[in-house]
Amino acid sequence: MNIWIITIGNSDVQLQTKDHWTRLFRNVRRQLDNRGFTPTEGTDNRFLVPGRVMGTVYSQSQAQDYWDDLAFPLLHNFVGKLQHKNIEIDKIILIFTDQDAVFSPSERLSQQSAYWQDTCTLEPIIGTYLQKKLPQAQLKPLLLQPESPTEGLDDWDSVLKLIQSKFAKFDFPETATIYVSHQAGTPAISSGVQFETLLRFGQHVKFLVSSEREENLTKILDRSTYLQGIRQQEAKTLLERYDYSGVKAILAPYLTSNVKLLLDAVILWNSAKFDQFAQTVLQYPDSQLVQKVQERTQKCNWWWTGYEAAYLGVVRLEQGNTVEAFFHSFRAVEGLI
Repeated sequence: MNIWIITIGNSDVQLQTKDHWTRLFRNVRRQLDNRGFTPTEGTDNRFLVPGRVMGTVYSQSQAQDYWDDLAFPLLHNFVGKLQHKNIEIDKIILIFTDQDAVFSPSERLSQQSAYWQDTCTLEPIIGTYLQKKLPQAQLKPLLLQPESPTEGLDDWDSVLKLIQSKFAKFDFPETATIYVSHQAGTPAISSGVQFETLLRFGQHVKFLVSSEREENLTKILDRSTYLQGIRQQEAKTLLERYDYSGVKAILAPYLTSNVKLLLDAVILWNSAKFDQFAQTVLQYPDSQLVQKVQERTQKCNWWWTGYEAAYLGVVRLEQGNTVEAFFHSFRAVEGLI
């Protein structure tokens, strides 16, 4: 099963001509606070209009005869790449925005307000376009709709929480491949979708990216670089707690044989299996390290077992694990006796 998650941005629908704009806009002007919006010239002889305005104007029944006016530059590139690769998409998750609760009427007076750049009104237009291009795909809209004026879609923390709450409702097959197009929308939305898909779907994620102006730059990127960076940050946190088993589990796909060997060794040490720890380290291709272990094994001072148990007790105390700290302290005294 192939699932495609797309963030929809303010410029994902553009005008190839503005010949019919004035007449169509006049019909819905009241729905747009009686404000006037004039298309501005963009790239490749196309014209730009804020997303909420574009959707309101071209979603009306009178405008359906003029949908040839519209261009979908990024979506066109994405669909072309999928079809070229013979990838059949089964479900499409479209992420739209609506900040009606964030901006007051006075804040909407400016045409530059982020309120007008919301994409919620583009749903019927984009849905129809994708249904024609990928008729086998099931479309599912997902609306990011902050409920407080303090939680706009530029706020990284609140956006991530909002995305996480929405994604928590997804129930995809474990074998599904998740294609993600996260370029559109605010930087907070883009990063939030990227982070959450990697965290939730991990190895099953692929990124479908493109350039609005250069169709040949459309690529399907493997998730490994993105995911490895996130996993490394998680592993650093676990290392601070001496959770070597957790580090090994998280970084398993990226470990070299030597690093895996060292992790196996410290996991044994962490379990107070000191002799097995020493034997495992002897397999590591580092002459200085091996020499130190051999010296320790050969000397095997009578107090060494007590020392190692005591050291492990100190580590457990730093971890806040008082019970195990006492246990290893007892083992240390037992070893000395």
